[in-house]
Amino acid sequence: MVPINIESWPEVDRDEKDKLWIDVQDTFKVAPESKKMVLASTGTKWRQFKTNLTNKHVLPYLGKRKKLRKPPKGYEFVGLLPWREFVKQRSTEQWLV
Repeated sequence: MVPINIESWPEVDRDEKDKLWIDVQDTFKVAPESKKMVLASTGTKWRQFKTNLTNKHVLPYLGKRKKLRKPPKGYEFVGLLPWREFVKQRSTEQWLV
């Protein structure tokens, strides 16, 4: 639900985080006071997902632009534009350092 081209969890819009919280409440029985912990855990998992995408599907193909044009098979749900922005971010010399 959270686009991968957003650079960091604190930059994710509050409304997006509230939608995530509502989905969690609809799916699981959770106490309202656990919202902060649940969203922190969600942020950690989101960052790990982005790290895995980078390590498995971006870095190995940096010299192969054709491979990076669209999301890898099985990851089409991330969307074409967010994928391209994500690859662009993860391909900069500054980020690679």
